[in-house]
Amino acid sequence: MKQLESLDFSNNTLSGEIPQTMSSLSFLEVLNLSFNNLKGQIPLGTQLQSFTPLSCMGNPELCGTPLIAKCKHNEAPGEDTNDEE
Repeated sequence: MKQLESLDFSNNTLSGEIPQTMSSLSFLEVLNLSFNNLKGQIPLGTQLQSFTPLSCMGNPELCGTPLIAKCKHNEAPGEDTNDEE
């Protein structure tokens, strides 16, 4: 799987956090995780931050680059993960 080039899990009912191991998919050229129920911070790694926000849109509890929604560190359970400016 480390040589995976395309991954489209859009419009499913996936929930939970994106596994940290996804950041090691260095050959990934296409990623679409949009319109699911994913939450938490997008794992840090050069690959996942290189995609456009469209690849993860429609997951209101997901935060971090490439999305506009910033993650709050050390947040209390149930606290909103989006900064309001």
